[in-house]
Amino acid sequence: MPIGFAKSIFTTSAAAGQQDRGYWFSNGTTSDGSDGAALMIDRTTGDWPINNKAFTLSFWWKGTSSDMPSATLGATEVLRMNTTSQPEGLIGATLRTDGFEILYQIDGNNNLIDAKPASFSANFLDDQWHHFVIEGNVSSSPSGSAQVWLDGTSINTTSSWTLAGTVTEHDRLFHNCNPTVLGVSYNDSRSSTLNFANLWLKFAKDQDVASNISKFYDSGYVDLGTDGTASGLDQPELYMYVDSGSITNGGSVPASITVTAEGAGDYTFNNSGGPGS
Repeated sequence: MPIGFAKSIFTTSAAAGQQDRGYWFSNGTTSDGSDGAALMIDRTTGDWPINNKAFTLSFWWKGTSSDMPSATLGATEVLRMNTTSQPEGLIGATLRTDGFEILYQIDGNNNLIDAKPASFSANFLDDQWHHFVIEGNVSSSPSGSAQVWLDGTSINTTSSWTLAGTVTEHDRLFHNCNPTVLGVSYNDSRSSTLNFANLWLKFAKDQDVASNISKFYDSGYVDLGTDGTASGLDQPELYMYVDSGSITNGGSVPASITVTAEGAGDYTFNNSGGPGS
């Protein structure tokens, strides 16, 4: 596959119903060389609704430190925004060997949330399924607000904010890479071979996760159905899960999910073996 190759594998939203416990992973490389792969999530029309500067993000992951890239501080971009006209991502969720770093970029100003509990690699990169959820709002005065839960437990975060400027809406989300190249081209930086499942994203801080964590994680896996609502949550704009060997969006916003890769990079989508299996 040449650089920037894109293979569309989903174009419409799914209906509510029972969800298979599948998962996905890049079967390419973790290096910053060739043969990496990522997923691009492109809105069918318009941009993702991000001007409220808030979001709630939930997903499952499984793997070890060997699944992480050796460069860029052992970091993989679970979620990153990009557009055809803006080189900076507005929202980035980075999984590192020492924990999580959440980024809001607004007109070049970095607004960071660090969630890095002690012994993260030993406890959460142990080849078992683990769950992450964050509920944050960068608009909050004076320094924004965010809460993070790992496996249903609230953990401490540290923040450094430089609030300024306005939000530019973005039309594309990337999963498992740092898309510094504009458009559809894949940039093989910050890519992992971790397993992922059930990525749930809502551009609002309105789920009251502190009181409703059991709707995301209840002593383990919670079935969210095929539109992200089976446990009682609102339908998110994006809900990625595996169905019939393909990555599927059950969110409220129509979007295509595309494999972007270099060389021999590609993805595997398994119908079973995910969290709770």
